[in-house]
Amino acid sequence: MSPVWNDKVGTLSVHGRSVLRLAKPAKNQRAILNAFERNGWPSWIANPIEPTYPKDENQRLGDAVYGLNRSLGPDAPLQFRRDGQGKGVFWEFLTEK
Repeated sequence: MSPVWNDKVGTLSVHGRSVLRLAKPAKNQRAILNAFERNGWPSWIANPIEPTYPKDENQRLGDAVYGLNRSLGPDAPLQFRRDGQGKGVFWEFLTEK
């Protein structure tokens, strides 16, 4: 079963249990979650963050992924990670959660 992102209320659920709530606008984090939801939660998506300056895309993607993982509840059964090249984001279930 895939996660479910509800952008209107800012919650990410897994197996019907909320594991993340974004109270702030968190534009870049929402862009990632919206892209996963829109695409049916594939294991990888291309970087959906709009480029701006002065921060480069890779740094902004890293900041957003860090923020997502930090916002996950302590018992969340998943995590997000960059692909190492700044081109996209992976998500995966954790085996022991």
